[in-house]
Amino acid sequence: MFSFSLLIFLVVVVVVLNKLRSSSTPSSKSDITGSAVLPPGPKPVPILGNILDLTPRELWLRATSWAKVYGDITYLHVFGQPLVFLNTPRIVFELLDRRGSLYSDKPHLTMVNDLCGCNDMVAFTGSGAQSKRQRRLMNMALAGTRIPTYFPLITRETHCFIRRLLAPKPPTSSQVESQKYYIPLLRRYAGQLTLNVVYGYKVQSDDDPFLNLAEECVDILSNEIASGGGIWPVDLIPQLQYMPEWMPGSGFLQKARKWKAKMEEMVDKPYHWVKQHVNLNAHTPSFCSTLLEDSDFNPNNTSASSEKTFLSNQFEHDLKWTANSMYSASLDTTITTLQYFFLMMAKYPSAHAKARTEIDSIIPHGTRLPTFADRSKLPYCEALFSEVLRHNAGVPMSLPHRLMEDDVFINPTTGKETFLKKGSLIFANIYNITRDPQLWPAPDFMPHITPEDFYPERHLLTPAEQTLLSNPSSDPEAYQALKVRRRERDPRTYIFGFGRRQCPGQNLVSSSAWLVMVTLLATVDWSFADDGRGEAGRKEEESKVAFENPIFRQPTSFRLDIRPRSEAVMRLIGQEENDDQD
Repeated sequence: MFSFSLLIFLVVVVVVLNKLRSSSTPSSKSDITGSAVLPPGPKPVPILGNILDLTPRELWLRATSWAKVYGDITYLHVFGQPLVFLNTPRIVFELLDRRGSLYSDKPHLTMVNDLCGCNDMVAFTGSGAQSKRQRRLMNMALAGTRIPTYFPLITRETHCFIRRLLAPKPPTSSQVESQKYYIPLLRRYAGQLTLNVVYGYKVQSDDDPFLNLAEECVDILSNEIASGGGIWPVDLIPQLQYMPEWMPGSGFLQKARKWKAKMEEMVDKPYHWVKQHVNLNAHTPSFCSTLLEDSDFNPNNTSASSEKTFLSNQFEHDLKWTANSMYSASLDTTITTLQYFFLMMAKYPSAHAKARTEIDSIIPHGTRLPTFADRSKLPYCEALFSEVLRHNAGVPMSLPHRLMEDDVFINPTTGKETFLKKGSLIFANIYNITRDPQLWPAPDFMPHITPEDFYPERHLLTPAEQTLLSNPSSDPEAYQALKVRRRERDPRTYIFGFGRRQCPGQNLVSSSAWLVMVTLLATVDWSFADDGRGEAGRKEEESKVAFENPIFRQPTSFRLDIRPRSEAVMRLIGQEENDDQD
């Protein structure tokens, strides 16, 4: 994305100089900051700052290399715009959680907000009244206490996914297509579940128009608009949006125009569909239908007033953009998590076997499928789920927050006063947190284990920890330290965002992904495709896996040999199909 930035710079050098005059790099000390200093970081070059240090692909790996040199916080600037990378859970929780009132804003990015028309998506909405209204709507549907109401739907969709996965493949499919068929099935599962929850829309086929439109828009958002941390040259130099489209380096303008039209189509079409069905009283209960019918939310359901038209338009605008945001936020996260689970179980069959043994100890094989009621009885499966989230780090670099005013704080690790300037863009380096050897040390009895290893046991409580949690008064100080440590080591506390910007849909995503995982473990065998060459073929297929998505750490497609665990499983799946249809 920055490959043409130097060309643009040469064309608009006057604009850059004006930008620098109006937004100079903050000095390390000032009257406001006293003895506080800026965090360390790579040395900038004149005028450009650190633009040459950035990369549009796998920025989290570059930021992780900086963390090894500069510690908890890394500071850069580009054309005078401060960029700050937070690299440890302590500094992330200190700033984005405890001081969240200063750090909950989102930057107004010219490319995303203006040119691509995403200004009203929850992830990009600035701190203020609209953001509060949208989060109120989302919390209405996705608060933790509401998630059990979705369990029957999640269960039905999980069973449908397993049936499709084990069904004979289309006769026109090649062997390679059949071995990758689980990927479109994952996309259908995630899309079908979310469209149902948000709009009450039931997908009818793999080629469903709403499903195709939604997948196209999510792909545009995650692989194009928000790639490279969501920062484009036009965000650093807003005057670039006025470039003539014939000028070299202006290709982003044509792209933005096409992307904006497609995003607005996805916002409007499903919303108008559910609104029409609500008006006809022919709808399925959903996030949108519930709020459209709720007089506490929808001004159309209250008595007339002078503000009714304005409030009604505002409500509908908030609702349709919030609904779209819910879909966009959950789809790729769910797919990425489950695809990584397939990968890890093919790569680490011993973990697969251990989780299956635990499931069989609770649910005798072939008697029934797992349910949410089994979750508390499956500690190793829970640890396995946590390790998938940690090891994957599905969103390895958060989208930027914006610091709303100058801030001076004590670095909780170094104890030094640190200064950050108002307007700084703040990135949480989630990938580095998941690979921090201090946070994820090797167990005493397995000193060779590193954070790069897939090791579910790291999330299991020791007997001493279990005793302490059951009796906190026995050692209150140790109990508080254990609570802090468990929070820092729980991937859910950073995979889904921070503070006031934490993803409201995390409970739905976690619940649905967990049930798919344990149901797969109980019913399905899979391994890397070997092309008849045994272990050598499987190793070759494993070696082809790469990570190329610019915002999600999603593996490239890999081939699997997938088969039912037993005939008993096939009979059980058929029985569940009849039960689901009743």
